[in-house]
Amino acid sequence: MKIYKNTIICLAILMLSFSFCLNAPLRVKADELIDPSDFTYEYKSWQGGGYYTVFTPNQTPVTVFNYYDIYEYLDFEKNAIREEITELFPNAEYISEATINYNCHSYAWYSQNTSTNEYWMNDPSGYYSDKSYIEVDTPIVGDIICYFTDNGTIDISDDINIHSGIVVQVFNGSSNNICGNANLVQVESKWGSYPLYRHRGDQCPYVYNTSIILDDYAEYVKFYRRHINHSYTNTYENLDNSQHRAYCACGEYVTTNHNYSYSYLDKHNHKTSCLNCEYQTNESHVINSSGFCTVCLQHINHNWSYSYLNNNLHSRSCTICVYAETSPHVFDADNLTYCIACEHIVLGGGIGGIGGVFSIELAPLVSVNGSYVLSNGCVVLVEEDKEAYFNDTLQFYPRGEVPQIS
Repeated sequence: MKIYKNTIICLAILMLSFSFCLNAPLRVKADELIDPSDFTYEYKSWQGGGYYTVFTPNQTPVTVFNYYDIYEYLDFEKNAIREEITELFPNAEYISEATINYNCHSYAWYSQNTSTNEYWMNDPSGYYSDKSYIEVDTPIVGDIICYFTDNGTIDISDDINIHSGIVVQVFNGSSNNICGNANLVQVESKWGSYPLYRHRGDQCPYVYNTSIILDDYAEYVKFYRRHINHSYTNTYENLDNSQHRAYCACGEYVTTNHNYSYSYLDKHNHKTSCLNCEYQTNESHVINSSGFCTVCLQHINHNWSYSYLNNNLHSRSCTICVYAETSPHVFDADNLTYCIACEHIVLGGGIGGIGGVFSIELAPLVSVNGSYVLSNGCVVLVEEDKEAYFNDTLQFYPRGEVPQIS
């Protein structure tokens, strides 16, 4: 404990204990020194003072105390305290005088009116446990900063909030790893029963330093922001193919329909994706009389026009949607030199001239009716499969996996 000494005042009248414990309003009477530890974690009833209740924005009751019966600091005491703190924290900007009336939590959470605030608050957790305020990762001006000390348990919710303040400025840069990223904000906070200061977040008595000896120091900080309107865009939980839960950062949620987008997948299906919860599924096209899918809006039933390119390939383009691609030549099983799509004679002896294999027994892909795809990609069609092929509905299977027709 650091002791103030004033040579012009009788030592029997004043010994000011220098303690910044958040719950310890320091008071000295003419004939006694009150031990600050008496006020560390619970209120000591004094005649005339007592318990009171204030409410969070979500109407959770919070117990506060009034110490108006206790002797207030005299002017010379206030000046002595201010001078001493200036020596210890020269970068801290003095805002308002020392007073027993309110402490850091009361100032940050209850009222910033230093003239009318007369409540001491030991535990402000009701303000953030009932989601009146929600924790945020990136602070802005007006957020509340809380300094937490590790309570020694695995559950972080057991950690103790030893100090609160209001963010008045945010700095660019990186954390100096002193009490989390407290150095990246400028804070207004009241230091116990001592004055109200504006200071950098890591430059106060609640962060470890060699000038002040406290029982507990903060090891990290959290930031909280007033939660007024729900924004159900924080996280999503898929329920089924039609709905998901949309969560607000406060934990509340609503059940809404998926916000789907659609993309062409293949001739038979399009991909259906929720833009919010990332749920995905494949769905069959819904094709109208014009050949367009009414869901993904792609043209599915193309009206192909073919043009010869070379011995291996021809091009085909849709006369309706202008989609174009290249594809291998297509031969009738009875004529392996003439492409029945681009209607062009393939030079060099047809399939044999372009490295094809005539035998269906060696073809890697086969249809149910006996059409086959050769190793060079060319297609040989039996009569039963021609219509399906040119409608892009013919399916080929790996040899040995062709389904049996019942």
